[in-house]
Formats: sequence, C-alpha cells, structure tokens
Amino acid sequence: MKFDISIRNFGKIDNAIIKLRPFTVLAGPNSSGKSFITKGLYSFFSTINADHVSIETLNRTNDLKGLATYLRSTIQNPSRMADDALKSFISKINTIEEKIDDAFVKNTFSNQLSRSFLLKEAIDELEKSFDHLIAATSAAKYNKIMEYKDTIRQKINQLKKIAENPSECLIAGIRNGFINALKENFQVSNLSDLKNYHSNDEDIASFNFDTLGKIEIKKDALNFSLKSKSIDEFQKLNNVV
Repeated sequence: MKFDISIRNFGKIDNAIIKLRPFTVLAGPNSSGKSFITKGLYSFFSTINADHVSIETLNRTNDLKGLATYLRSTIQNPSRMADDALKSFISKINTIEEKIDDAFVKNTFSNQLSRSFLLKEAIDELEKSFDHLIAATSAAKYNKIMEYKDTIRQKINQLKKIAENPSECLIAGIRNGFINALKENFQVSNLSDLKNYHSNDEDIASFNFDTLGKIEIKKDALNFSLKSKSIDEFQKLNNVV
C-alpha cells in the first residue's frame, strides 16, 4: 500500500505530509513530532484493521448461546415439544455462527456487504425458531424463559440490525475504537488534549488519507469519511507494528 497522509494541528504537528510506503522511516530531532505521528497512525491502522462487523455479530451470537444454554439447564422435565423447541433454537444459533464465518469472517468490507444476505436468512430462521420456543413454553415451569424473553429478543434484533446495515456497525466500531486507541496510546482522557497548542479554537486536528478519506478531531468528537475501497485496502494489512 502506498499513499500520502496530510496531518494538521495534531500534537506538535502544525502541518505535515507523510509519504507512507511499505517501508517508511521517520527521522528528526527530539520533540519534532515523530512519536505523535507514529502513535496516531498506529492507533488508526490497528483500529481499522480489526473486523468490527464479525466481532459484533459473534459477540451477540455468543450472548444468545450463553442464554439458551443457561435456560436449558434450568428446566426440569420439559415436555417433548418444549425440549425440541429449545434444541432447535440452539441449533439455529449454531447455524448463525457458521453463517458469520461464510458472510463476514476473513472477508473484506465490500464482500461483507454483498454477502450479508446469508446472515439475514439465518437470522430470520432463528427468529421463527424463537417464536416457536415461546409458544411451546407458556406453562409456569418455563418461567425462566419468559423472564429472559425480552433480553433474547433484543439480542436477535441487534443481530438483524447488523446484518441489515453492516456499514453502521463498522462506522461505530471504527469511531469508538479509534477514540479509545488514541486515549490509551497517548494516555489522555480527552481527545482535545491531542490538538496542537499553537492552533486556534476553531481549528480542527485532521488526518487526510489522500484519495482514501479523512478523519477529523474536533474537541472530544471524532468524524470521518472513508471510502469502502480504502477500508478494503486497510483490512488487507496482516500486521501493523
């Protein structure tokens, strides 16, 4: 990957252009901003290189599996219909995991968008299975299932939302991940602490990734616009050191 990055009002940098190549060396005197540049870029690359869509879908699926397994352990002598319904629900959750592998894991973001229908179909089947489970466990002895009914429904709706709009999940993952990475790597509590102290109040700290997009830091908020093609390119990176 080869591209130029324009950095403004960030740390000790007023205005700089960095030409990033497969092997890039930054050299300069002490307090010239080398650490700010490298920590800033590491924060960005390590964040965008993560597969936020797969991570979030797997987290929601693991939550569902944990709840279903717990509920099954609480039921004493279930009816044949109730037991079959619960087994079917757990089986549908396992299918979701398989579909996440097919649709999202190890795929670029563009491929995730085009393959998200695989996950949508599996989630529709999971929702039908859950409706059947609720219908089969209306008796009082299944009160634990009724107790967690709304929580499970919420987790299923979260999965549906990700499958219907992976972009929203990715945007939230990048924004929150980059904010947390900057605060952790620079040991600051507010992003505004990273702004160049020479700059004016209305000035914005920014990273402009040439034709790939831009990230702006204003006070403690972060805004960005990145093209799906650039996200694909960043996610092809195997390691960021």
